[in-house]
This record gives sequence, structure tokens and C-alpha cells, in this order.
Amino acid sequence: MPCRVRIEVDDSNLAQPVVNDPSPDVSGGVGMKMVDKLSADWGVREYPATGSKTVWAVVVCDGVDAMPCAAVSE
Repeated sequence: MPCRVRIEVDDSNLAQPVVNDPSPDVSGGVGMKMVDKLSADWGVREYPATGSKTVWAVVVCDGVDAMPCAAVSE
């Protein structure tokens, strides 16, 4: 089974994330550029009633140098 990790970050602003190339003329969006390049998929879940959103990303972790996940024992 492929290894995937989902990461979510909550934000108290409904403004959509911006993906920008690093530039001295443009502020912001560089973190989302990294998310865009490193993730298999990402998106936004909006909550208009609270004026907030969740930005999520899925990172694949089964590359050449990946180590197997430890088994969970209960």
C-alpha cells in the first residue's frame, strides 16, 4: 500500500492561497509554491459561516529512500 500523509492547516481568513515564484517584488505565496511542488495534491476547504478555511496537502512518502512505517500495536 502506498504511503501518504495528509497535512492540514487552519486559517482564519477566507482569502485563497497564492502560489508565487520567489521575487523581491512580490511578497507571500512562496510557502504555497513549496507545497505545490512537494505534494501529490492540495486544496482548500472553506467555512464561510466562520470566515475561515483549511488548506490541505497530500505528501507521498514511499520514494526510493523511504523507510517502512512502523506497525501500530494496540
